[in-house]
Amino acid sequence: MGEPFWITYEAGAAGPELTAGELRQIEAAFFEGPGGGRVFSGVKYGTGLVSLAGTTITHQALNFVIQGLTTTTGAYVGYEPQATKTLQAAHATLARVDRVWVEVQDHEVDASNQRRSIVVYAPGAPGGAAATVPTTAVLMAEINVPINNTLGATVTDKRTYYNPPPKIDRFNADGTWNEPAGCKWFKVRVQAGGGGGGGCLGVAGTAHGEGGGGGGGGYTEKIYPAGALGASVAVTVGAGGIGGTPSSSKGADGGASSVGGLTANGGIGGSQGTVGAGNTAASGGAGGTATGGDLNVSGSDGGQGRVLSGVSALHGWGGASYLGGSAQARTAIGAGNSGKQYGGGGSGAFVTTANQSGGPAADGVVIFEAHFR
Repeated sequence: MGEPFWITYEAGAAGPELTAGELRQIEAAFFEGPGGGRVFSGVKYGTGLVSLAGTTITHQALNFVIQGLTTTTGAYVGYEPQATKTLQAAHATLARVDRVWVEVQDHEVDASNQRRSIVVYAPGAPGGAAATVPTTAVLMAEINVPINNTLGATVTDKRTYYNPPPKIDRFNADGTWNEPAGCKWFKVRVQAGGGGGGGCLGVAGTAHGEGGGGGGGGYTEKIYPAGALGASVAVTVGAGGIGGTPSSSKGADGGASSVGGLTANGGIGGSQGTVGAGNTAASGGAGGTATGGDLNVSGSDGGQGRVLSGVSALHGWGGASYLGGSAQARTAIGAGNSGKQYGGGGSGAFVTTANQSGGPAADGVVIFEAHFR
């Protein structure tokens, strides 16, 4: 009969109830795996890097986890300090592939007469196959040794991790996402393009005018289990709207971004501005909406561009998005400012006598974050 981890002694027993194997099986509960006491073998992320300087092979200190030989062996958890090995001399006529790995030797299960972990450097057969990595081991690196050139050897990192970081795939344009092998779950972040700032038409005189700012693009995100969108899924990324032309046109609306059932709509472009003797206004574009996600966030509306009594202008700033800041409004005569990444709206133009364009908005983006544990 099993016992909880914290119960290590049984009444009347001379020592701990749990054997080394039982302790390993219990330790396996702290690692996510396919079940049955098995875990994912690997080194801790960022440890165990192998390098080569001349003929000196150095491996960094490493923490490791190695799954057992069977479903009942349990997990091996260990640490190896930094150490060095010496590269074997190159063969005169044949190339070679050497390997470096960390392994566990356990007499209980392999009759090795050892109870230890060890980092092994194993030269390959000249012109033949590399050494076979044992079952209870994690490959850390391969060393390619060219013909008759020991100092020309190069290292290829082969580490796998028991705690790998997420894999990030960012799409700045339309494409296809392929779910990576070993993925357990993933998060999709979908940002639409912002709306362009409104242009403004100048007239003779000293009056000021400004176009409206474009709205920020909508944003949505959702967490999926592995396989929920299939092995591959189409990705659409919305472009930012261009600014209104110098002659006085409205800014262009931002493009929508989408993945599967997630849709983020682009920000609306800011209205065109005019210069006049009285009070006039150019409305800012509305922020884009979003649907389908665990989180759906509308972009901020663009600021209104106004003329007060034909002299002082209120400035049409660009609306912010969830992933992009607000475009600063013009406070001096000139074209509108560009929207901030990702999905920020452009600001409106600020004019007196000369025509000016609105600011272009920032493009959207789609980001996949795949997790392996």
